[in-house]
Amino acid sequence: MVKQASACVTPPEKDNCLAVYVAYSDEAAIAGSEGEFLVAGYVAAENEWPWMERAWQDRVLDGPPAIPYLHMVEIRDRPWRNEHGLSYYQGEQRVDEAIRVLYSTGSLFAYASVIKRCDLRETVQTKYTRRKYIPVGIDQPDYACFMGFAGALLEHFQGMLSDIDRVDFVISEKQCVSKNMGLILDTLKLRVQEPVRASLIGNIRIGKMDTEVPLQAADVLCWHIQRYFSGVFDRTLEDRMWYLLKERTGVMHYWKREELEATSRDLEKAGLTR
Repeated sequence: MVKQASACVTPPEKDNCLAVYVAYSDEAAIAGSEGEFLVAGYVAAENEWPWMERAWQDRVLDGPPAIPYLHMVEIRDRPWRNEHGLSYYQGEQRVDEAIRVLYSTGSLFAYASVIKRCDLRETVQTKYTRRKYIPVGIDQPDYACFMGFAGALLEHFQGMLSDIDRVDFVISEKQCVSKNMGLILDTLKLRVQEPVRASLIGNIRIGKMDTEVPLQAADVLCWHIQRYFSGVFDRTLEDRMWYLLKERTGVMHYWKREELEATSRDLEKAGLTR
């Protein structure tokens, strides 16, 4: 997977209203402690999301038979499919239809941040093994990846859109991690050197995938990128990734070891430890 080429984008008409974009993201990890961890998702103008949600509801969820939500792990789980009256083939059809909805929604931007958990442990976390505190933001790969996701998004948007007021963030709920995401967004504000870019950082909210379609879309993207990094990537998945990313404006951010070390120093200087 490579960085996607930018395209000319026209922001929504303001009409004395704020031009607000909303980023929905989810996370995934490769099995084991050495592999990649990632946060990925889609961003669109606030007033564009309802169009995508209606198409998803009509074409993916309503069936028949109807399903309450699309989650990649569950749609591939036989007991879950049996509970909702889906065959394996019907489940795969729902995933294909979800990808067609995303492909046809041209106003979406795709972003991801990837970190190798061994890099995080070997370059940063080992420094704090004999100390009481570790800076929030590098104590879990979730935090670093969200900062990478949001940071890459904001930098890209600043250079691409001339008329945008802020970006709000909605993340999929995760036990023991979600409660600190507000602090992570504040941390990002401190680390962003460019004042204009920092001013784009809006609010953050924890969402539930089973009730929010854009988080289901983020899950579809995350799952396929995770499969790519895991090496389990057959022709069907390759075709789906083509539709998920073909001509899609966005950025894939990879954490480098030196970037992790610099982030650690910045967080420690700011006193952001727990």
